[in-house]
Amino acid sequence: MKIFGAVRYILAKWKALNKKVLDERVKTTIRSQKYFAISTGLMILWSGLIVMILIWEISHHAVSIGVFTSVISSAGTILGLSQGLSRTFSTLSQEHMIIKHYEKFLSLPEIDNTKREVDVSSPHIVFENVHFAYPNTDVEILKGVSMDFYANERISLVGENGAGKSTIVKLLCKLYQPSSGRITINGIDINDIPVCELKKIFSVVFQDYASYSLTLRENIAFGDIDKIADDTALADAMGQGLAIGILENLHRNLDTNLGKIEENGVDLSGGQWQRIAISRACLSDSSFIILDEPTAALDPVAEAEMYRTFAAVLEKKGCILISHRLASAKMADKIYVLKDGVVAEKGSHEELLARGGLYESMFRSQSSWYQEQDGEVSEA
Repeated sequence: MKIFGAVRYILAKWKALNKKVLDERVKTTIRSQKYFAISTGLMILWSGLIVMILIWEISHHAVSIGVFTSVISSAGTILGLSQGLSRTFSTLSQEHMIIKHYEKFLSLPEIDNTKREVDVSSPHIVFENVHFAYPNTDVEILKGVSMDFYANERISLVGENGAGKSTIVKLLCKLYQPSSGRITINGIDINDIPVCELKKIFSVVFQDYASYSLTLRENIAFGDIDKIADDTALADAMGQGLAIGILENLHRNLDTNLGKIEENGVDLSGGQWQRIAISRACLSDSSFIILDEPTAALDPVAEAEMYRTFAAVLEKKGCILISHRLASAKMADKIYVLKDGVVAEKGSHEELLARGGLYESMFRSQSSWYQEQDGEVSEA
């Protein structure tokens, strides 16, 4: 905001919105008070009319003093009852609104939390003709995707923006439900597997990873909270995620506060936060590790080192890797090329290059760009 000089513009929009909200509140208050004033006025008129009629009746000896006193007392009682009735209706209206929220909650589909036994040591993940459109949209992101991932297998998902790569990961994590088709693990529908069991099968680093303003220990331990007191496991995970340098810079103090909330908090660069996110995923004993653009915030040297580290780490785990930099796909056993929501090509790096299709075109395009850059540097 400071760099682009947009502070005054944002403040003006905020003030305009604040004024709009305030005006709506004032209008609502005036409207409610208007109805209250009308009802109060009607009650005063009614009470006055009763008193005037009674005075006229008593002056003409049509009623006795005792009847006059009884009717006046009854009018006061009726007035009190009417006010109580009004408050009751108001309370009923509020309770009705609350009950509507409960009805909406109770109408949600039930989730079966029955624990299903899944062999986490050798999971076989299968997508069977999966279609998906995001809520409140008619555009299908996935249009019949079928693929499978085996344990200890390194899979790479590549394709242009919007091809559906990250959507596949979100479906696998049960953040969304397929519109049709199904996802199974060892033949069991993923909807029948509790989230706590899925945690044993894969850990995830999303492109929009979270950076918590908590201690370094907590930031890493969220990958497996049961290991929060295991300093050795936390340090090993940071080594695998290339974050051991961060620990060294903090004098190996895992309880250092990160972020800007605490006064002694240490803020980190985007690349350092990303290494912590990757270390968090490495802490888990899951069979698969899912990496959605894991090196987006890293420089090329750190990226190359990260992939060398991954090659060692992933010898014991399966991996699903999403990256726009196709050089990372070379380490994959199998590559799925997505285009317009379908699997356009499938095979190893060498097989897809030999095929001369979409993957080969994308890979050559990126390679030539780097070669051109190297050539310009050499000429300079």
